[in-house]
Amino acid sequence: MDQGIIRHPNGDLTVPARVHPGTRQSISSEDGMKRLEKGAPEWQEWRTYLDDLDTEFELYGYDIEDLFPIKRERLEQACRDYDRIEDYKRALNNFRKARGISSPDAQSEVDIDLSDEQQLKELVALLLNKWQCSLPNPESKYARPKNRDRVLKRFEKMTHGLHDWWQRYEEMLPGCDARLHTAEDAAIEECLELFDALCDVRVADEEKYKRKYSDVAASRTLYVMRPHFFVPWDSAIQDHLWYGGGCGHFYVRYLKRVRERLKELDEEFKVKGSGEPGSGLAWLLNEIPGQQSCTPVELMSKYYWGTVWKVEEVVRG
Repeated sequence: MDQGIIRHPNGDLTVPARVHPGTRQSISSEDGMKRLEKGAPEWQEWRTYLDDLDTEFELYGYDIEDLFPIKRERLEQACRDYDRIEDYKRALNNFRKARGISSPDAQSEVDIDLSDEQQLKELVALLLNKWQCSLPNPESKYARPKNRDRVLKRFEKMTHGLHDWWQRYEEMLPGCDARLHTAEDAAIEECLELFDALCDVRVADEEKYKRKYSDVAASRTLYVMRPHFFVPWDSAIQDHLWYGGGCGHFYVRYLKRVRERLKELDEEFKVKGSGEPGSGLAWLLNEIPGQQSCTPVELMSKYYWGTVWKVEEVVRG
């Protein structure tokens, strides 16, 4: 009986073939997934099989999404869908403008300093809260007068925690020249501690309200500081990839997953570039409309945001 081999950074996974009861034909999981993508109705029974397989994959650090190659047309569609949300683009541009960052490649060690209260106000008001992070902002025009003191105390608590985090982990951040698609496992794994610590920064520790900075805000904060290395995520992506709780271990796995996807794209398109590592990604960004100033990491962020739900729809029916 044939077997399907799934390539993955955690090691190749052999998936047993399954005999289709209607034809008694032995096929691999890869073949079944291809037919599912095309919408072949006779393969409906594969959906149940793949549902069970999805759980098995999770035990070994895999995901059913690894069976799908990234198609250029799907990538382009995800970018179009994401870029239609003007608030996201405007928020990122406004924050970079406030910090004097002309483009993601213009980063320097002094562009963003989380020990600076004014910069934190800009980060929260101009970027993170526009990306639905709902962090305390005492200067918000939507803050009710009776709640302003409470919001101010929460902001001060968060500011103190972020200042402490910055003092401890600033030097552990990847350099501004670090690129995710060329990062070794060790470099990615070194980010686990700083990610968990950022998630755990206290925003409120009141009797009836306790809150931390959160894994979503942490990923987006790291992304804006190192847009070539860290990938923003949200709860929908975590749920789809079975990354419940969003702790540092899962975020490290997510970074490795994105790295492998970037390497696949670079390998596929490098023949259209100079043939050097990274040239395929550069060519792709230049060819997809509106993505010339986008980083490869941002491209993958748009892809996951725009297509994860479509992949799940195909698999689960």
